[in-house]
Order: sequence, then C-alpha cells, then structure tokens
Amino acid sequence: MITAEIKSVSIDELLQRVGAQPEGNIWLAAIVSPLDFDKAIEELRETLSIFLECEIGVISASNGVGDLVDRISRASQSYLLLRDFELWLQEE
Repeated sequence: MITAEIKSVSIDELLQRVGAQPEGNIWLAAIVSPLDFDKAIEELRETLSIFLECEIGVISASNGVGDLVDRISRASQSYLLLRDFELWLQEE
C-alpha cells in the first residue's frame, strides 16, 4: 500500500508551485477544514486572479460528474477552482 503524508503549504508556496509549472494543464488538490472552506476558496480565487492576472472561475461539483464536465467545458475562464466533491459516490 502506498501512503503519502499530507503537507501543509502557505498560499505563497502554492503560488510558487503554480508559477513553476509549464503552460497548460495544471492540477492541484487542496484539503481544507470544512469550517474554513468558503473563506479559503474566496482567498484562493482572489490571490490567484492577482497572481495570474486573469479571472478565476469557481465551479461546484455537487450535481455529479456529468454536470461538472459540462460546466468545465462551457467555462470561459482559463483557471478553475473545483469544489463540493464530498457528496460524490465512489463510482463518480
């Protein structure tokens, strides 16, 4: 079994990681306490929009995988924050 330690990073370190990536498909996962989630999404959206100099979209995955794929394909933003995966079933 492969295990991984979850490492806490600051917004600054996250931005450094984003900036170090080549252009195109960048995927990052963030695990946030449910009590801080809405605040973290808003701060991340604001910070990334300043750092990347573009609009950042926020898309909820609460309506399942089909809706999420459709919303991503119609999004006009170059960068998206995806949220609300906690209600997904294992097959999704």
